[in-house]
Amino acid sequence: MTAAFAQETQTPTLITGIRWIERPSAADFERNYPPAAMSAGIIGRAVLCCAGRNDGTVSCRVGHEWPANHGFGVAAVEVAKSFRMDEASAARFEATPGGSIRMPITFLLGGMSDEHMAAFEAVRARVDAQTEGLCTTAAPQPVN
Repeated sequence: MTAAFAQETQTPTLITGIRWIERPSAADFERNYPPAAMSAGIIGRAVLCCAGRNDGTVSCRVGHEWPANHGFGVAAVEVAKSFRMDEASAARFEATPGGSIRMPITFLLGGMSDEHMAAFEAVRARVDAQTEGLCTTAAPQPVN
């Protein structure tokens, strides 16, 4: 006789309306900006999928980064360590097993031209649209 075991998989529930009582500073972004990207004048965006902790902090994984292979995902995870939510928001996570936050984080450089910023805004909108359901799936889906 053989025994079969079924593992339940839980689709994460996206939690919105988080109230942040602490946010990353400009110094946090500067300290974590990928050095090679900064030297080359490359801006980027990462979308993190995060779970809330009892102390109000978040634990995040990289769902998507743009442009790929420039270190913005890892940098965004470090920056996200500076976020802290209020007690009511943390309690919502505790009451919602599998709760997740979709957290886009952008890395910009000072002195960008209006034209460069407009081009980035178009990319940002495309990335956001393509990653909208990213944190409600069990694993990140590739995005082009």
